[in-house]
Amino acid sequence: MSDRETMERADENASRSEHLALANAEAAELLAEIEAKSDELALSNRTLAEVNVRSAELVAELEERTDDLHGANEKLARANAISAELVAELQARREELEWANTNLRRADEERKRILSVAAHDLRGGIGGICNVARLMEESMGGAGAEAEAHLALIRSESERILRLLDSLLEEAQTDAGRLEIQPLPTDLSQLVREAIRFHENRAHAKGQLLAGELPDKAIVVEADGLRLRQALDNLISNAVKYGLPSTRIVVRLRETKREAEISVFDEGPGLTEEDLTKVFGEFCRLSAKPTGGEESHGLGLAIARRLVEAHGGGIWAENRVDRTGAHFGFRIPRSTGEAVQLRILVVDDGLINRSIAKKFLEKDGHAVELATDGREAIDRVANAPYDIVLMDVEMPGMTGTDAVREIRKTEDPNRRVPVIALTGHA
Repeated sequence: MSDRETMERADENASRSEHLALANAEAAELLAEIEAKSDELALSNRTLAEVNVRSAELVAELEERTDDLHGANEKLARANAISAELVAELQARREELEWANTNLRRADEERKRILSVAAHDLRGGIGGICNVARLMEESMGGAGAEAEAHLALIRSESERILRLLDSLLEEAQTDAGRLEIQPLPTDLSQLVREAIRFHENRAHAKGQLLAGELPDKAIVVEADGLRLRQALDNLISNAVKYGLPSTRIVVRLRETKREAEISVFDEGPGLTEEDLTKVFGEFCRLSAKPTGGEESHGLGLAIARRLVEAHGGGIWAENRVDRTGAHFGFRIPRSTGEAVQLRILVVDDGLINRSIAKKFLEKDGHAVELATDGREAIDRVANAPYDIVLMDVEMPGMTGTDAVREIRKTEDPNRRVPVIALTGHA
């Protein structure tokens, strides 16, 4: 072999060695890549296995929740069915109650009608007996003490039954809404004096002193004098009945610019908490008993309440502050038609508005005072009694609304002054 051939072969072998080394290097890189891919595949397989396990768990949980939902739906369906049955039963019961109430109302109306007719007819007969007994007492002078005692017993018992029948008739009339009020100018001072004179003998028989605390002047209201007298008679009769023997009963008359108030104070056992909740109810029996053995049919105070309320007034019962007895009273509005002077406070930051309001109010006979802002209004109300406050809503410094809030914080809750808001935005 020539040198040239030897060299060519050597070069060829060297080239092959280089190619082989390069191929080995590429094979090594490929092998490393294959191993990396194999690791990734293994990781993916593990992740997939975990996903499959979690998926199976979720499927199981979903099936369980689905079963629970089916159960809940079944329970809801049963509950709806029961609810529908209850609604139907309640509707039936309501219809039964409405039917029963209708029958009860009819029966009650019939009872009241029969009671009214019977009481009316009986009253005529008993009234005749009373009058005959009085005539016989007057004409049988010297007939003997026993006969006179018998006549007195007939008269007193007849009068007692007559009072009961009057109460029953009044109760039936007021309960049926047929109570008629005929308001006329009525002097309450005179009315109270007459009522005291009427009950003096019964009070004297128990050793009681029946006294009046009345103003020296007439107090005139627009009212049905007969009805108010009946209400007052029931209060005084109650005081005589439940007052202790040899005690004092006071009938007091007071007035304000808007109301007249009559109170009756006795010295008796007073009222329990339970009594106070039912004292003006029909056929009410109090815990205390009449102190002289008198009878009580439980209608007088209920009738008094209705008579007072028919006048737009209010009636109350309470124990005396010193716990020595009971205090009954009522108030009625003084709607006499006479001009009543009011003390009025006008609060407005505008000079013209204050001046105009003052002029018109004084023209109607009212006493008017002025305030320019909310703070001044608070001070004035705190230091003087007003019948009405006319308050501007929007004022600098303190609004009328804020001023009223401050006034309400300090005034007596039982004697709140009425406040009328004035605004230009109404």
